[in-house]
This record gives sequence, C-alpha cells and structure tokens, in this order.
Amino acid sequence: MSTRLFIRTKSIPTAAAIWLLTGTEPEVLKRANGDVTFQFPSEAEAALDKFVGRKDAIDKMVADARTI
Repeated sequence: MSTRLFIRTKSIPTAAAIWLLTGTEPEVLKRANGDVTFQFPSEAEAALDKFVGRKDAIDKMVADARTI
C-alpha cells in the first residue's frame, strides 16, 4: 500500500508544466462551487519540484535585474 499523496494544484500554468514534463494528463477535480483542481499521481512530484525550482530562479532573475 502506498502512502504517497497525489500532487494537486489549482494553477493552470503549473498543471501545464507538470503535464509537459511528465506526459501525464491531469485528472480535473471540479467542486460544486466551480473551483477546479488538477490532480497528478505522486510520481509527478519530481516534475513539480523541477518546475518550482525553475520558477524560483526566474523570479530571482527578475528581482535582481538591473533597470535600464
């Protein structure tokens, strides 16, 4: 029995990046109030970590950029 949890995100860009990196189409969970969550198997965690790392690097580049 696996105790690994699903990877879930409400972010469309994050879901797209995970799908692109893993090739795994997300399950779409839609609540009665219209909120949508994208769910991936736990094996997608490495792709999520890779995406978040690159996003953090881009955020840092923007913060550190010189004004021209």
